[in-house]
Amino acid sequence: MKFSPFRNLRPDPSKRAGSYQDSLIHVTKLGTIFTAAFFLAFALVYWLGGYPLQAAWVNLAATLCSLVGFVLITRFKKYRITAHLVTFAIYLSSTGVMAISGGVHSSSVIWQIFVPVASFIMAGLWAGLRWGIVCFITVLSFYLLEAFGVTQFAGFSTTTLDRLIDIEGAILAVSIAIWYSDSIKSRSLIELEETQAKLNYFATVDPLTNTFNRRYFLEQSERRIQRIYTDKGYASFLLFDIDHFKRFNDAYGHIIGDQILRGVAQTCVQSIRPDDILGRFGGEEFVILLPDTTVGDASNIAERLRLLVQKTPIETDIGSVSITISIGVAVMEQANTISLDQLLFRADEAMYRAKRAGRNRVVIWDDRSSRTT
Repeated sequence: MKFSPFRNLRPDPSKRAGSYQDSLIHVTKLGTIFTAAFFLAFALVYWLGGYPLQAAWVNLAATLCSLVGFVLITRFKKYRITAHLVTFAIYLSSTGVMAISGGVHSSSVIWQIFVPVASFIMAGLWAGLRWGIVCFITVLSFYLLEAFGVTQFAGFSTTTLDRLIDIEGAILAVSIAIWYSDSIKSRSLIELEETQAKLNYFATVDPLTNTFNRRYFLEQSERRIQRIYTDKGYASFLLFDIDHFKRFNDAYGHIIGDQILRGVAQTCVQSIRPDDILGRFGGEEFVILLPDTTVGDASNIAERLRLLVQKTPIETDIGSVSITISIGVAVMEQANTISLDQLLFRADEAMYRAKRAGRNRVVIWDDRSSRTT
């Protein structure tokens, strides 16, 4: 079993998460295509339906704006200019048709609602608010000019079908825009969560052995120790390193050394309990926090781990390699309130006594001396 709390979160260099700007460029490019087709369809309807030709010309002008925007964004990546150009095209189509078909009585007035929505999706919040103000003033101006008799807007006969087309078209356009905007937001949130998980991976896990790194191990150990002070419990530390590891590195190179380190980490996972915390302390040193573990239990666990490592060959590029480890054990209990640094110092001292005693053994620290098992 391979120990990796975040084993599915390693970054894949072949996959680059799209930025927010990339999303805006994509949606703006689609906006140019969608609006150009929409305006062209309306121009044909006005042209062939016997409406005033001004309505057709206005929509042809709006179509041209969208096509110019398409060129700007595909050739020069000018998505902000394009976003405002497409928004202006929607505004031009709606306002122009309103001016020749009855002002606020025109069925095209409903398209004024879509202008700030489209601007918000393509250019962001403040662009949407600005265009919303423009549309608010535009509709209010049409109303006031007519209410005070300043002008009477020419109007052709608006049929029920005209209103139906405008209303259903606006509903369809807004629905598509909302759906696409939400899909972009959802994708962005997923990418953000994945990025956050990857950052958490690098902040907590040693990438070579997939064990917890030193910083995270110390954080977790400090929390457990503080809990012992209040709960009157126990905790034990196993600090060990690989015997004669430098010889393997010098003889076969760091690649084989890395494979040995990974193999030891995987072997340790088979021996420790679910609540135990395994970390790489540095170089070839590993440390294990055993919560709620007395000195007797810690000794048994350490001895079982030592035997398991001794009996488990590690597969490397040069074949199976048999290694041994030396383990130092330090135990903390509620009555003996010492710091984490002191505990680790005791475990480290016990480990080096194990090495001086011949390696491949367990040494337990006590207040008088260290005893070997």
